[in-house]
Amino acid sequence: MLAFVGVLLIAGIIVMIELPSLRKKGSKKELSVFSVSLSIGIGLAIVSSMNLEIQSYGLAHNDF
Repeated sequence: MLAFVGVLLIAGIIVMIELPSLRKKGSKKELSVFSVSLSIGIGLAIVSSMNLEIQSYGLAHNDF
């Protein structure tokens, strides 16, 4: 539970640092890419902090 709160706290700090400059520039593409990538990162960090296994279905998976 503490790791979950820590992930959200760090994500909030990142948003507080980056969001004003992205809004000031008016770059909607960068803002959307930032939001999506941060959301994916937060999700993966939360799952990882809960000690759940994250499956990888990429080409590097060599179970023949």
